[in-house]
Amino acid sequence: MVALSITAVLGTLGIAGFTTYNQIQTLQAASSDVVSILNLAKSRAQSQIKPSGLCSATLDGYTVVINAPSSYWLELNCSDGNHPIIATQNKKLTANLNFSANISFFFPVQTGGVQTPGQIVITGFGRNKTIVINSLGGVSVLAGDLVPTPTPVPTSTPTPTSTPVVAKRVFVTSTVYNGNLGGLAGADAKCQTKANDAILGGTWKAWLSDSTNSPAQSLPPRPFTHSTSPYKLVNGTLVANDWNDLITDKSGNYLTNPIRRDESGINIADSVVWTGTNVSGNPVNSNNCSNWTSGSSSLSSVRGQNWQISQLWTSSAGTFCDVALHLYCFEQ
Repeated sequence: MVALSITAVLGTLGIAGFTTYNQIQTLQAASSDVVSILNLAKSRAQSQIKPSGLCSATLDGYTVVINAPSSYWLELNCSDGNHPIIATQNKKLTANLNFSANISFFFPVQTGGVQTPGQIVITGFGRNKTIVINSLGGVSVLAGDLVPTPTPVPTSTPTPTSTPVVAKRVFVTSTVYNGNLGGLAGADAKCQTKANDAILGGTWKAWLSDSTNSPAQSLPPRPFTHSTSPYKLVNGTLVANDWNDLITDKSGNYLTNPIRRDESGINIADSVVWTGTNVSGNPVNSNNCSNWTSGSSSLSSVRGQNWQISQLWTSSAGTFCDVALHLYCFEQ
């Protein structure tokens, strides 16, 4: 009986230890994400990078806003007084974590520093993480809780924590183009530029086919990633569970939700999109605006409809190459 009681106590302590470990990991992950957004604001301001379509006036800088208890975001500072929020950098702390106070940090263009230094305190699980921003824009995390190495308890095996699934993002461009895209390479570059403007990160390619390459090809010369994780819009809305789900007919539908959000997460009204691609990711036919190098009204290619979830999302009808349409962009 005594042996059983000791075993029970050890098991309880082991579980508590692993719980503490996970809590500290959660707190550290949150502080790392806040540090990332601060460094992003500094680098973008220093380089005077202004996302297209968000600020028509002169860029004065970037501001990271901490809105207690749990919201934080990155916004532009435009000379006309506008402060548009970058949709992909509008975030919340995970459950059980909070900011101790409201505070903001303005990074003026070119200087590399911050207007007013200060600190951000994240609290949770009876612990805290303090992030310090100095006058030069340097960001550091004060030494606080250290992550303990949990001691395994033979009588209590913790349930493994699954690795978070990282989704591949998808958007429809905010800009329209005629059929002269500069080939597939030019179309991919347009997707990459739009993603960079919205500070999405990652590598991006257009959902587009020519006479030799298509999204169905996962090998060189133009490998298109066939994701085993979900495809989601930049606002987190599910498009498909993975590549196989994306190209599979599910009672007449292929997508879970239509691709109606642009690179900044803004809803794009019912619009048509250059694809030249069928639901399997292969070329529909040989009509491709002369391999996407011509804007001639005598040539055509197939378009998709961005409000559809059936095969019409990628293959609905033909359009002459002088017409300006959107592009679908997929993260690789």
